[in-house]
Amino acid sequence: MATTARWLQEFLRGRNLVKPDGRPLFEYRTREAEFASLQALVSETLFVSAHDCGAFCLYAAEWWRRHGEGLTFKGLLESLGWDCSYTELYGEIEQGLRYWGRHLRIVRTPTRSWRDFVGSLSREGGLPLQLLLDSQTSIRRFFRQLLQIQSTGVEVTAKWAEVAAIDLPKAWRHPDIYELAPALVNHIWQLRKSVAHAEQPVLELDRVQTGWQERLPILVDSDVAAALVRGLVEDAQKIATSGRLGLTVETRLMLRNGEWSFQRVLQPPRRMQPRELWKLLDLDPQADDNPRRVRILIDDGSGPRPLAIATQWKADDPFELVPLVEGALVSFSATELVVLADTVSEAFPGKLLRGGERLDHGPWVFIADGQDEGGGEEWKLIAQGSARVRSSDVLVALPANCPSTLRGTEPHGQLITHKGVRALVRVTGGPIHINDVDSGERYVVEASASEDDAQAYRFEGPLFGEELRPPVWRGVPRVYEEPMFGVRREVHPRDLEWRPKHGGHTWARLSDACRGHVEIRLRRGGTTAFARSLLIVPKATVFEIRPTSDHNTAELLLDGTEASHGLLRADAGFEVVSLADSGNLAWAVTSTDDAPARVQVQLRWTESRAMKLWLPFPKVGIRFIDNAGRVLPNDATVALDNLRGCRVEALLPRHEPHPFVEAKLKSATDRPGGFVSDSNFAHKLRLLSKRGAPLIRRFALDLSRLVDDVGLRLAGTTELNAFVRLVVQTRTGKTRLNVRRFPLSMMVTPEHTGVMVLPDKSETFVDELVMGMELHRIPIRSPDATPVSMERSPAGWTIGLDEDNAETWLVIGSREGRCCARPVIWHPPRDSGPAPELDDISTLTDAVGVAWKQVRLAAISKVLDELIADPSHPEWTQLTPFLGSLATLPATTYDVLDVAVRKPTLCVYTLIDMSPSVGLQPLWTALEQLSFAWKLVPVKAWIAGFRLWWARIEADVAKLDEGLQPIVLDAARNQLASTLSAIEARLHGFTIVRELIECALLGAEPGQYMQFLAFPGGLGRAPLLEGRDEARMNLFRTHADDRSWPSFQAARDLLDEFPGQVPKSLLPLGVFANKIREKTRFVTYAPVQAAIAAACGLKLNPEQIFALRQLEAFDNTWFDHCYEASLAAAIGIMLESDPETFQ
Repeated sequence: MATTARWLQEFLRGRNLVKPDGRPLFEYRTREAEFASLQALVSETLFVSAHDCGAFCLYAAEWWRRHGEGLTFKGLLESLGWDCSYTELYGEIEQGLRYWGRHLRIVRTPTRSWRDFVGSLSREGGLPLQLLLDSQTSIRRFFRQLLQIQSTGVEVTAKWAEVAAIDLPKAWRHPDIYELAPALVNHIWQLRKSVAHAEQPVLELDRVQTGWQERLPILVDSDVAAALVRGLVEDAQKIATSGRLGLTVETRLMLRNGEWSFQRVLQPPRRMQPRELWKLLDLDPQADDNPRRVRILIDDGSGPRPLAIATQWKADDPFELVPLVEGALVSFSATELVVLADTVSEAFPGKLLRGGERLDHGPWVFIADGQDEGGGEEWKLIAQGSARVRSSDVLVALPANCPSTLRGTEPHGQLITHKGVRALVRVTGGPIHINDVDSGERYVVEASASEDDAQAYRFEGPLFGEELRPPVWRGVPRVYEEPMFGVRREVHPRDLEWRPKHGGHTWARLSDACRGHVEIRLRRGGTTAFARSLLIVPKATVFEIRPTSDHNTAELLLDGTEASHGLLRADAGFEVVSLADSGNLAWAVTSTDDAPARVQVQLRWTESRAMKLWLPFPKVGIRFIDNAGRVLPNDATVALDNLRGCRVEALLPRHEPHPFVEAKLKSATDRPGGFVSDSNFAHKLRLLSKRGAPLIRRFALDLSRLVDDVGLRLAGTTELNAFVRLVVQTRTGKTRLNVRRFPLSMMVTPEHTGVMVLPDKSETFVDELVMGMELHRIPIRSPDATPVSMERSPAGWTIGLDEDNAETWLVIGSREGRCCARPVIWHPPRDSGPAPELDDISTLTDAVGVAWKQVRLAAISKVLDELIADPSHPEWTQLTPFLGSLATLPATTYDVLDVAVRKPTLCVYTLIDMSPSVGLQPLWTALEQLSFAWKLVPVKAWIAGFRLWWARIEADVAKLDEGLQPIVLDAARNQLASTLSAIEARLHGFTIVRELIECALLGAEPGQYMQFLAFPGGLGRAPLLEGRDEARMNLFRTHADDRSWPSFQAARDLLDEFPGQVPKSLLPLGVFANKIREKTRFVTYAPVQAAIAAACGLKLNPEQIFALRQLEAFDNTWFDHCYEASLAAAIGIMLESDPETFQ
């Protein structure tokens, strides 16, 4: 009869062992047959020996790895046919783990500790495969994030895994996973290093390290686990090489809620090699004055969006990238994705992103990238055209007019694109043949092929002009093909064919005759590998603008086209006269009213070659152009949200000085003159025509780069009529553009019966917006009331009330669920009487309804103070709807929020309480649209805000049945922990504040970091301050060529006030190792000021808040580093003096 002792002896002998050697149980690699026999043996075993207990632990660990769907004993006991309580097995589990030389895991929290029997056994089994089957996509994404962290040189630990696990299924959010995942990531990263230059790292590992999967810190004995591990090796290679390959776009196909859509995803790398950045900026790699700090932006056709800040700390070092987006940048555009860059003083032209090419008319081939826990699917684009892949999961988006019933496929839905509907088919077997009816091309896609042959095709060469959507190539571009992992190679021109896009059906070998709007293809063996449409002009093509004696007329010359015919037709806003100019194409263009931003020239060559070429309208002067391409009249208005994608263009005689855009805050009546003047800023336009000495020089500036600066100034004032005026001045006059908070501004009609649009304070082109806008009214005292629709009238919209109605209403204009008009308050036409006494106002409802602004603000402040002091105050129910309005309305809508940001404790409470419904990031951003900054929240306010929230939770829980109370409290603790982690991920320096909160709220003992900082004599703080000095030297090196560093009177005043406002023990934090130069003084001290203000709880005025936020924007990398070190040091000094100072 088999015994556990004999079975284990054979088990160990099969692994050349006499006894257990202390390794985790999954590393013994239990086979399927062994697992089955072990199950039969253990199910009949009575626990009488260490061997019996050891056999049970081995079976339990393996069962959890193979079948466990949750960390409970229920399924395990059922698999053995046992009907007992798991608590009866505690002693046997401890004895069994000792048999294997393993230890029972003890979990310790700030409030208690316990023996973790389930966790100990599940952890011994490695990664749980059953959970992996259900959650591949989110788990792959989780490991990718950890690999990104590993690529920066930071050691991935369980703490990093916990932060990255926010999107994982709940069953995976467990300390055991947090410990297993870093071990796997570190091992895979080392494996990747051994094949660092391999085109296909997995195949190379299979060749040079046979059995490498058996040495992983998890057991890989299933197709799912193997696919995950092999995929992670490829991910590691891709991440590691991203510095060499530059920024790369990945196109994905997503199925969500039964509908297909595609995404273009760009994950910013942690580092970029200098040569890649110089190539991006079109700079000489050998130049000594190349910038060392660059902002990178991405434009998908909707206007540039910031992606990352790239900083080179030392010459020849890689650029380190600090992302300006959470996770990855996602676009839903099928057109070209363009990368742009700028510095403090200069903007650079755009470049086509690698992988960001326009999705063309051929088939799009995707391979499966996992299934997620929500039943959705993710697929990755690997080719546009023909492809052979080893994967058996292949999906093809067929060309629009291609038959959807193809042999070897099955229907898989449809994809709606901007150019029509594409049928989606899954390849079920063998190669499929796709005939594109429109182009006549024949493509072949094969799944389950013997090898991968899926290429991405890129075009490189000089461009004509700066238009990249679509790009116009100066001469035939070079074509490169590159596999997903591998070395790219140039496709020889003799292998390529071309024909005119329209009118030509015969393909010819590629030559210099290829010009106009053409198609280029690569064919191999009668199959089209790829086909693309391009715009090409001859290499010598140039254009020039010449002034005339009439300031409304300029000459447009187009030279080197070799075209037989060129036509520039007159259109609305201008007249055209064709000129004779010795073989050049030339026109005299006279502008009338409403001249366009561009003109279209039609070029024709022989043999059906033709194209349409867009050129700048030749009007000398300054013009602002909106994101729809319309020229804005002088003194026009645009909303801040619509400033992205707008631009200013200048055509100026060469004797004119280089133009600047100057920005000035206007109508900020609540701010002193010094604040307004300090908020002025200027940006230089970029010179476009750099070659030769043209009579007319062209300049441009994308106004997207001003969005943050303008928004910061509007956030510095509570006056809703305030705006920022952009001015470009030349010798002939000024051209202005006004930027306001909202597209539309409204006012109550003179008859007091409704509201009307104010044209002079609204966007210039708003007719379409006004026609599609809906107006609603809600009582000003009840933000959660049901909105009442308002009817249009000839003058605007009517309130539609009875004469006796005495309610005050908030009127909101929205379109497609978004607020698009400045909210306006409608008061009933009656005498308000004398102002009420403050003591007579006791509720928030009464306070909000006061007609006198100063009394209203004071009353709101009084009620909010009472709420903060009393967590059980009945008025909390009235405050919640006002806080919830941040989800749908601008933060500037209610006076309650303007007052709330002066009470940081309440802001912290809002962040915790409302984030489950509104989202933490929207709340974070919305409050910073006011005169507020999270870095300036006092440490005591963070603690008080969390205490207030917890006290409110306890008060609500006390009203519940006793049986529900533990469940609700446990959920609240989870929310508390997740909120702390989310804040820590966003706010530099929050780690020490988190420890203080956990000590104050949960009774935790001071953590190692806190003890380190409070160590007597400052020994623990010294390394932080030394690192701060090094960062300061990096700051100077990075901005060595910057001629002007920002300074603000409010920051100067704050420096002067500090000695009398903060403890003397903190003043040495303002001392650096080297002398501070005067011009760098304010940038250097700003993060120290912010940190000490947060540590000491200083109340800063709006001017000081604005100054610190603006100084932070100059170099946020320096600010974050110095702020974090200074805050930690300040807290350490205060704790050393008084350990209870924050309690």
